[in-house]
Amino acid sequence: MSERSIEAFGRYHEGEQKLDYFICGVAGALFAYIGQHYIPRKLHLDASVLEPMALLFIGASFFFALKRIGNTVLLMRVNHLMLHAAENAGKITGALAKGQGGAPFFNEEAGDVLTPEQMAKERESSLSARDHSRKQLDKLRKKGRCFWRWRNYLLALGIAALFASKILLPYFPGNMPVSPPATATSK
Repeated sequence: MSERSIEAFGRYHEGEQKLDYFICGVAGALFAYIGQHYIPRKLHLDASVLEPMALLFIGASFFFALKRIGNTVLLMRVNHLMLHAAENAGKITGALAKGQGGAPFFNEEAGDVLTPEQMAKERESSLSARDHSRKQLDKLRKKGRCFWRWRNYLLALGIAALFASKILLPYFPGNMPVSPPATATSK
């Protein structure tokens, strides 16, 4: 059986994670850069308000980037639980289908000896866990898409506000902090 699709998905998933880490790093670095050079001042409705807006947008983008990474880790954990439950149910279903004439079944992986009734209960438990995990996966996927959207939109807004603040501020210098005039010292 070919495993190309599994390899392709593994590469896709690895690339997606690297992109998430990269964007989170960019948002964090921009937030640190703006925060380092930001001089607090009274806000007015002019170009000087763009820099604190950029700081807020990029900080929020960093927050959503971290939430997306955490959500992805949780999604992988729940996916693992779902696959494990489905595989367990499949093995038990196969053993029940063979029939074995009502004789006890030896589970080689766990080292248990199970009666057909115990196997049926275990199968139902595994199927229930699989279905519950599927519902959780759907919720986590929706949250992940939401975090992705907010992260990207806020980062784009933050970069645009930062760019605009650097371009527009020299043209509207009215509220920029003024350095005190140099005093002449006489000898």
